[in-house]
Amino acid sequence: MVSLAQQHREQHATSHGTPAVAGTACTSGTLDNHHRAMLAKLQADVIRIRSIRSRERRNDVKGGLLGEYADYLSIVMNSGDTSTNTVLVQCCIWALDAGNYGLCLKLAEHAISNGMESPDKFTRTLPEILLEELASQVNHSDQPDHYTPYLLTLAELTVGQDVTDEIKAKFSKALGKAQYSHNPSAALQAYRHAAHYGAKVQTIIRKLEQGVIDHE
Repeated sequence: MVSLAQQHREQHATSHGTPAVAGTACTSGTLDNHHRAMLAKLQADVIRIRSIRSRERRNDVKGGLLGEYADYLSIVMNSGDTSTNTVLVQCCIWALDAGNYGLCLKLAEHAISNGMESPDKFTRTLPEILLEELASQVNHSDQPDHYTPYLLTLAELTVGQDVTDEIKAKFSKALGKAQYSHNPSAALQAYRHAAHYGAKVQTIIRKLEQGVIDHE
């Protein structure tokens, strides 16, 4: 069976500028040089982004920058090097911030499966960052159902990862919200999971158990 992550790679490769994973020949020396250049670029881009006060504008800039890293990311994912790659991990987070979910999930699959760590400035692990930030986007959206496939894919990618109970609760609550109108039984399961980890969702659980769905 093709995984959800694989499906999203195929669906978003063209429309979201996802770097291809076709074999790209590159010697270790060339990759090292390219990596140093990309690290220097990343540092400069981070400084540029930090200078922008508007969060919306910052995310727009992140989205625009991602294409400049596409070739390098493709090389990294074909190199066989499984050590933490700061550029790849940061681009994964930027892609989520920018709403480029196809690219985010593609990079997340590579990073998480290889145990890559989050950048030093973060206290959360990469799975925790992605789970919490995607949940926040769902909770602030007026179309939460739009996020259902991305939530399900990320849930699949992070199975077995060490994640705080608070983030598990927040993510499961977001998954329930996303599925509430079109899949009440799945939403109920997600809300029960959220409650298990401390989320205050008893009222909505009772409504779902009684078959009461509020349509806005």
